[in-house]
Amino acid sequence: MTSKDRQKITAKDVGKLAEVAGLKVDAGRLETLTARYWGFLDEIEKLKELDISNQEPATVFKAGDALP
Repeated sequence: MTSKDRQKITAKDVGKLAEVAGLKVDAGRLETLTARYWGFLDEIEKLKELDISNQEPATVFKAGDALP
């Protein structure tokens, strides 16, 4: 995530997310939570860049095998 993208996500936005999730967060912690949120978004961007097109899933569910 670029610094320009980070500017789009503010502490106020994170406060709204917390409110929607039913969490009570005091204003003093919002900046810290916002920085942590940016970290999560950075990691998600790294995952999006992975080429997994030729990878088999780790778990394969076969409905027929589950029947008695």
